[in-house]
Amino acid sequence: MKPRINLFSTGYYGWEKEKSKFTPLLNDKPFPNNVLVSAATGSYLRRATNTQMARKGKEIRNPKTGQIIQFIQTRADTNGQFLELISTYEAHSKEPVPHYHPHQDEHFLVLQGELSVRLNGVMQVLQPGDKIHIAKNSIHAMWNSTSDKTVVSWKTAPAMDTEYFLELSTGLASDGKTNEDGIPGILQVALMMNHYDHVFRLAKPPFAIQKIVFGILTPLARLFGYKPYYQKYID
Repeated sequence: MKPRINLFSTGYYGWEKEKSKFTPLLNDKPFPNNVLVSAATGSYLRRATNTQMARKGKEIRNPKTGQIIQFIQTRADTNGQFLELISTYEAHSKEPVPHYHPHQDEHFLVLQGELSVRLNGVMQVLQPGDKIHIAKNSIHAMWNSTSDKTVVSWKTAPAMDTEYFLELSTGLASDGKTNEDGIPGILQVALMMNHYDHVFRLAKPPFAIQKIVFGILTPLARLFGYKPYYQKYID
């Protein structure tokens, strides 16, 4: 079990890891659900920077990737146990970059259409009613390669702050601050990957190299005004 960290006076929080469950701690007590506990530097430590959260029923759309996400149950609704979403992939949505989640498992159920999945290098196509479990540290990507839309039920456990990463990624794309594949510029990417590396990591290059490169670029990104979250993207 990772030791508890009590740094409330400096605006930090601690994560207690036990039986693969993450509990945010504030003065050795669970964080209130209406407080945003942000990402983890090192292993599970980051300054809490915001007090607002995603809400049930909110819908966000990424115009570059063709993905629409509706929040069914947020971290606040489940006390951090999981995040539940409905993801709609528009026709011929783009294949995202291969990635993995170091501390979270994902569960998908296809409700409508076909879902293309590349899991650890193996390609498969899921039909309505099919389920797939993406274990933590499994490299994957999923998209819709057909001319009809695909609708998927999506659960991530534990929730951690995946919802904020999704809101940021979608918000940047909606504001035209990404390329045609929905990827921001290198300075924004460096800040995001460094800040959210406990919930999302690129498959390549190796994580150790990412930490070095993104760690070098992060101060420069902050100097130029980039942020790991933007208030207008968060409810």
